Amino acid sequence: MVVDSREAFLLSRELTEIEAILACISSVAVLLCARAGAEEAGKRSELFETWQAAGQLREERRVEKETYTLVLWTHRGQFDVSGAIREKMIDPAALFDQVLSVYDWVVPHSIEALGGPVRDVHVVLVDGYEKESTSAALRGTNVILNEIRRWHERLGASESRREILYGSAAHEFFHLQNYRTDPDESKFGREFHAMVWESSILVRRNGGPGLWGMIRSLKARAVAEGTALDGDFAATYDAVRTRGLAFHVANLLLRKGGVEAIEAVAKALLHDEGDGVASLDAALAARGGDLTYGSALEGYRAFVRKAGAGE
Repeated sequence: MVVDSREAFLLSRELTEIEAILACISSVAVLLCARAGAEEAGKRSELFETWQAAGQLREERRVEKETYTLVLWTHRGQFDVSGAIREKMIDPAALFDQVLSVYDWVVPHSIEALGGPVRDVHVVLVDGYEKESTSAALRGTNVILNEIRRWHERLGASESRREILYGSAAHEFFHLQNYRTDPDESKFGREFHAMVWESSILVRRNGGPGLWGMIRSLKARAVAEGTALDGDFAATYDAVRTRGLAFHVANLLLRKGGVEAIEAVAKALLHDEGDGVASLDAALAARGGDLTYGSALEGYRAFVRKAGAGE
């Protein structure tokens, strides 16, 4: 996929919306827990079970494979999608098939590449949700909430913008796996790690030029918005610079070892028992070469500052 500067900027705006709507990148995702896989999760979601018991969830699609089960639900209660379907004149059957298709590509690929404990995945389409009151309490389980309006808009956009949904789904599935292996969020850069995995999916789907287009767009946005480049990126989170650095690291890995190198580092970050920058450096060192968090950070700073100076 060849991405021109305008399209790449639009794509980066889509990507950086993730923070505003995260749990999910260009979809709004909160991780819940369904009954299926609850023992594996070590945590049950009373909310999901309450929704089910009250008849507020409708199963729309199900895929059962040898290595995973994927279920698509719509919310018909507090976050009822019916109004959005009428207002946006959405063809529900077509939308459900498209959403399922994205996850049915991402989930098996992620399981094969990453391993991880999650095998049952529940995706719930909602129309609005109370992020602050639900996300923290329901984190660490095996369900992803997606905003039906956002998915409808992106699925109806250009092909390159639709492709972002694959990165979006991959980003959240990585979180889903990560929270299972680290429920206390002790590992460095949970968002950074998910973004590294997200970048590998973009490469798998669109090739290196697609990733490079995103990097250039994020660089332009960092310059335009005056994103702070000083300080420790690992200590504080900023959506533009964190994704920019994660994609920068991914691009360096891609050039040295192909997309398999990105996937290997993401897998190591998912399963490591370390904490802090040391865990990232250990994953990078295992790939050989002299790439470290520090060298990548300095390289990214120079990359953005050079653009800011008009060079």
